[in-house]
Amino acid sequence: MLRVRFFQLILIFLIMSSVSLSWGSSLWGDINGDEKIGLEEAVYALQVVSGVKTARVNATHKGTIDMDEIWTPEGNPHIITGDLTVAGPAPNGATLT
Repeated sequence: MLRVRFFQLILIFLIMSSVSLSWGSSLWGDINGDEKIGLEEAVYALQVVSGVKTARVNATHKGTIDMDEIWTPEGNPHIITGDLTVAGPAPNGATLT
């Protein structure tokens, strides 16, 4: 098991805050969707490491939704990374709930 000291985590987050870690149009690890790695992300990571919270994956969305979709709180944050279109009202189109 990898053991990391608190000051090492702080150092890692300070380094990460000055480095762009983006893949595509959304920033990897960006918890609050502000396109930055900052204090909220550091606190969240410490909560996950300590077992207070479980890790989550950002749900990113763009393009056209052409089938019914349900966005749940477990998928938060739902980040829209470009134009998003829901293809018309049901029954012929899609519904986003």
